[in-house]
Amino acid sequence: MPPGNVLYDMMAAGREWILPDPGDAGTLNVPHWGIFSLVSAAAETRVPGTPLAPGNLMGLFLMTDGGDITVTFTPDFDGGGNNVLTFAEAGDFALLMSIKTAADTFEWKLIAPSTVAVS
Repeated sequence: MPPGNVLYDMMAAGREWILPDPGDAGTLNVPHWGIFSLVSAAAETRVPGTPLAPGNLMGLFLMTDGGDITVTFTPDFDGGGNNVLTFAEAGDFALLMSIKTAADTFEWKLIAPSTVAVS
């Protein structure tokens, strides 16, 4: 099946794409795909949950900026040692996809950082 059909089928299935923000020090668990609308009241942190399969999609969007939100990944998300995304301004967005590693595990890889600081 062409990739466009897979995405269409996912969206047509009527599943909710917006996932609840777990709050400060919370875990961002993605069942298959989704977008977290992050809200901060001060400097906060989040950690991503372990992906369950290859091809999971996770979008992170800072909706309300009351302070920076840092999201720390283990291992790095780009092969260059970067493992922290910092959301500092409302509208900051990042998109990640899970991949299968040679060790037969799954990890997040950054697809699009938008205006998010990467370190």
